[in-house]
Amino acid sequence: MKRVAFARRALLSGSGGGATVPVEMPGQPALSFGFNQVSPSYFATTGSRVVRGHAFTPADGAQSMRVVMVNESFAQRFYRGGQDPVGTWVRSAGADRQVVGIVEDGPTNDLKEGHEPYL
Repeated sequence: MKRVAFARRALLSGSGGGATVPVEMPGQPALSFGFNQVSPSYFATTGSRVVRGHAFTPADGAQSMRVVMVNESFAQRFYRGGQDPVGTWVRSAGADRQVVGIVEDGPTNDLKEGHEPYL
């Protein structure tokens, strides 16, 4: 089976960290995190496992509610005590976005990097 996906930043591109985006969450100071913009097929194409919630769908487009996925490190750092991030809201790049899924931690830049919160 052949698959194709779009990503603003190619996986394991070695580009030195990529772009960051400011993120605001209730009860937290504003911080900046690495991010990627990807098509709905990205996670299946790269073999990245969605551990909770769901991956983006074709309905998640410019005319729909803004959504975001976070990685496990992001969820563990900001959602403690059993709180489920799926369904919560974050403010990113000046827009409110609903968390629809959590994807497993994995490398984004190179295979030797540690796991950091990522959108």
